[in-house]
Amino acid sequence: MVLCAATVAKANFEARVLAAKLAGFDAISLYPEQFLNARHREKLSDADMQEILKIHAIRVATIDPLLDWFGPSESAAEKLMYEVADVVQAPRINLAPAFAPNIGLSEISDAFARVCERAAQRGLEVDLEVLPWSVIPDYPKLFDIVLGSGQDNAFVTLDCLHFYRSGGVPRDLEILGREKLQRISNLQLCDIRPGPLSLNWRQKLSAGKTMLASGWDGARTMGLKSMIDVSSKSHNTREDASVLMREAMCSRLLPGRGSIPLTEILQTLDRLSCHPVIGLEISSLAMNKLAPDVAAKQAMSAYRVLTE
Repeated sequence: MVLCAATVAKANFEARVLAAKLAGFDAISLYPEQFLNARHREKLSDADMQEILKIHAIRVATIDPLLDWFGPSESAAEKLMYEVADVVQAPRINLAPAFAPNIGLSEISDAFARVCERAAQRGLEVDLEVLPWSVIPDYPKLFDIVLGSGQDNAFVTLDCLHFYRSGGVPRDLEILGREKLQRISNLQLCDIRPGPLSLNWRQKLSAGKTMLASGWDGARTMGLKSMIDVSSKSHNTREDASVLMREAMCSRLLPGRGSIPLTEILQTLDRLSCHPVIGLEISSLAMNKLAPDVAAKQAMSAYRVLTE
């Protein structure tokens, strides 16, 4: 069980690890900018971070996300991901197509394969996830890219929100089939309302601040020049892209509080012998207001009720 970085987005490193321990998680995921915060703002050495993880018996499951991965060579952001993974002994990195340009399936698969090859040299696995508004809008296309890469360390992140907003239903997992589903290494659970939430002016202001902070974090990990370059080339495939982005970052609900058929998804995966690492990723304005230990306990409590 993984306490995902977004669920306790504002926590410092030690508070994040302690919150995971107290709530009954085995591991955390980590944003690269959270690692930078620990090193530069919290003044933790690499040895300090390693000791905190050891004391609380918490592992780091994933470094997430790498957004700048479409070029011919290793970007500064990719290099940072490997550094973070090495320090905290994470076994995998996660890639998202937030800034994917308007290129073909084979080009995307080739770019993904290059990352996998570089990650394999460091003993790392590589997950790829769907963003419904991007050039990788659904899971059939995602699996074509992952399998088309031809890399043994290429895997899939199944984010239940993105699965739901891409039109996915549990039956689609059965259609994908047992063999493909073995590539799902990482399952991210949350819930959402049937339609995007209409925010009041205060919530819109908070959401704007959250998205602006995310942009700044991207500049910190990629470098400002690279951030501007890749974002200017990104291609969105849906008119409601900005609504979906804001929802994914600001409006997720605890599992069981919305309309995603999470129980059916879990049962379908289990029936087809797919047993990924389970993470609770509940990025929301409401969760951001909670103390890290409270947010982590609420997330775990909701998961336990869902799976009773």
